[in-house]
Amino acid sequence: PEIAGDAFTKGLEGAVDTFHKAGGRLYRVVDQLTQQATVPTAGLRAFTAPELVKRGAIPGEVTGDTGLRLLREFDELAKDLVKKTPASTILDASGRPMREAAEEIIPKEITFEQANFLRGQMLKKIRMYTREGDDVARGIAEQLVTHLDDAMETGSKNLTPQAKQAWRQASDFWREGKKRFETKYLRGLLEKYPDQAAKALLTPNNAVMIREARNAVPTRAWTPVQAALATQLAEKATNVETGQISGRA
Repeated sequence: PEIAGDAFTKGLEGAVDTFHKAGGRLYRVVDQLTQQATVPTAGLRAFTAPELVKRGAIPGEVTGDTGLRLLREFDELAKDLVKKTPASTILDASGRPMREAAEEIIPKEITFEQANFLRGQMLKKIRMYTREGDDVARGIAEQLVTHLDDAMETGSKNLTPQAKQAWRQASDFWREGKKRFETKYLRGLLEKYPDQAAKALLTPNNAVMIREARNAVPTRAWTPVQAALATQLAEKATNVETGQISGRA
């Protein structure tokens, strides 16, 4: 079960990474069509600024140290993204190169590709904190994803018709990916260590979880789990005294 669980977990992580990279390329097309940073971060900034102050001012486990680290990491990640953007490529609403707008806090505007990248990074954090059982940090990551979703939706209202069409294609791709990779059954599996993940899939009357797990990973990652399932069925159907398979599992 441990080998099967490890193969499944790595396969899932690889599939999710591929999904996020493909989504990034689609959102890049939106940016290229609009040539202007149109994702406002007012809501995101309104959430992160007071959270940073609150969690930084009260030390100890009451505030959740991992939550504070996550907020600081997100803040730095957002600023670093903008600093790495060529100054001549993306302008903010006032016409300034966005690199000049990267100051002490999250920039007031970011591109769709940048917003999608940040969202993908926070989803990775959600999966990590789910495995670790850290509800505080996971809750913060989930709120950051929600604020990014809202910001991108708000920004999409100002797109040109051609850019709007590209936005819809990217958003449809994103929603389908979330249905495939962010289900409550897969979230439940991620709460288990690799050997426990396989055991969860091997439990009786588990058709829904098995189906969603199978759809989320490539064949090479599912084959070990399939073999473990077949082995378990054979063991259950085998008479321990005679060694004969009864045909009933």
